[in-house]
Amino acid sequence: MALDAADSPGALPNPFIVRYRPPASIREVSLAIDAVLIARKATDACAIVNGEVCSPGDALAGLTVSSIAPDAIELRAEGVRLRIPAGDKPVRLRLPR
Repeated sequence: MALDAADSPGALPNPFIVRYRPPASIREVSLAIDAVLIARKATDACAIVNGEVCSPGDALAGLTVSSIAPDAIELRAEGVRLRIPAGDKPVRLRLPR
């Protein structure tokens, strides 16, 4: 059986090998859109999500509500855009901490 260069005495270890990766810090969030209220002006729209009233510009689970439509709400964070449909079932998101 041949030895690798890293196993031979006096050889330097490869500095580019990843030896440890910390576990990814992920949190799960469940969002249930209970109701959507649309006004004449889009900025006056609001939605009831998980029992709380939110409007465009509000923070929701670490994301910003960017717009509210009759059938969905749109959330944004750091270049990511999510469109959550209004429905009977809650939507589960896995987000970084």
